[in-house]
Amino acid sequence: MKISIYVPLSLCLANGVLTSPLEPPRPGPQLLTLVFHSADGQYTMRMPADGREHLTKNGMAVNYIDAPDFTAQKQCTFRTSGKVALVNGINSRGLQQILLGPPQPVVGVTCSGTCVPTWVACVNPRTGVELGECCSGYCDKGRCQPWLSPVAAPA
Repeated sequence: MKISIYVPLSLCLANGVLTSPLEPPRPGPQLLTLVFHSADGQYTMRMPADGREHLTKNGMAVNYIDAPDFTAQKQCTFRTSGKVALVNGINSRGLQQILLGPPQPVVGVTCSGTCVPTWVACVNPRTGVELGECCSGYCDKGRCQPWLSPVAAPA
């Protein structure tokens, strides 16, 4: 009778050990938002920074791209319909932008990597090692700060 109890118990324990991960699961790719602006309007893409090209499926001639939550100017590649110059900027509200010259359709976007959100630690306090680039600001005193202070930002 004791053997019949131990066999199911052993199987349950073995099954639990075999199905539990040896290390914590890794989160998926970081999600980012890009807002494409043209003289005719705008459109938004929400996509993973998974290293794959994501097609815009929009033919508007883009003047500039807002990148509010990712270092798109460093971690993304923009495929356009012709030759283009991309210039990085920050608007008066502290929003990261990528200016396109001349304006033209963006066919696809490829982004990869991760960045650290605003107000989160950008340096490990124990080791002093940088944890990553700030998504929408700069690293100061060990934390990601916004490009513009919320107090100093115009209303």
